[in-house]
Amino acid sequence: MNKESFLTTGEFAGLAGVTKHTLFYCDEIREYMENRTPASLLFLFQKEEKMISQQISHLKNIRNWIRKKGNTIRFITEENLGEIRLMQEPESYLICGEAKENGDKTWAVEIGKLLELCRRKGIKTTGSIGYLQKKEEIEQGIFDHYRIFYERLEKKPAGIPFQIRPAGTYLTAYHRGRWQEMSGTYRKILDHIQKNNLSPDSCFYEDIILDSLACQSEEDYITKITCRIL
Repeated sequence: MNKESFLTTGEFAGLAGVTKHTLFYCDEIREYMENRTPASLLFLFQKEEKMISQQISHLKNIRNWIRKKGNTIRFITEENLGEIRLMQEPESYLICGEAKENGDKTWAVEIGKLLELCRRKGIKTTGSIGYLQKKEEIEQGIFDHYRIFYERLEKKPAGIPFQIRPAGTYLTAYHRGRWQEMSGTYRKILDHIQKNNLSPDSCFYEDIILDSLACQSEEDYITKITCRIL
């Protein structure tokens, strides 16, 4: 029995050494040539220009992320991470989510919901999730009561609820190692606050600086811990 065999668009693109987008673009050109008018040519140009602008914007976001990540890596490899210091930080914006139950699956689902919400709203994110801890719990020696997580943005988002992380002076410390062992770093922070008679705000922020993307062992992970000083 003879059977006709067809290639998918992706398979043909691979054999031809082009992308699927190129083939779709060729289809558009063919359709235009069959019904070409000045108006249809203008429409085609406008459509392609919009697509190119979106691609340029996406590439710029990737470039900015690479630059910032590179600067951060250079900073932490050159600085004394054991030193607790006060640093000035600009205003930023937090899109927050909450995991009401513990467990890797729950966290993965809730973080996925947050990132999907940002995507649907057209908000460009880095996918780098931070965690918020309440000062009152830290002062009580509760260092692992994680519930609130966030995606931090430099620009104010539109069409989505957010919290403002105020500009100001922030106590800054770095924890090297697993998050389950962060209690020692927090105790050093509390001791520093007491010795220097500082007045911390109501929450601590934890931002992962180095993780499995850069480190083979969890013992080398770096987490930045900050708290605004009033």
